Amino acid sequence: MDEWLARFLMVVEAVGLVCLTGLTAYWMKLRHDRKMLGSGTDVAQLRDELDELRATTQAELQGLHERIDFADRLLTQNRTALPESETPTPV
Repeated sequence: MDEWLARFLMVVEAVGLVCLTGLTAYWMKLRHDRKMLGSGTDVAQLRDELDELRATTQAELQGLHERIDFADRLLTQNRTALPESETPTPV
């Protein structure tokens, strides 16, 4: 076999190995991504949990709004009930 043909075959083999390695890595990435997505039941379960968390958070937020409104009303009532001070307060 002459030297030129031997070098050509080595280059073809090297290119083939690089392409095969790249395709294998791509295939492994696709497999990994598919595993990370999980099955449809996992996604449905996560959505149910998310909806439950949203409902709980909304209820807690509503309670906080009610408390803030109550505190605001109390502060407003106390301000009007307090007499005006004759002496200026130091700043």
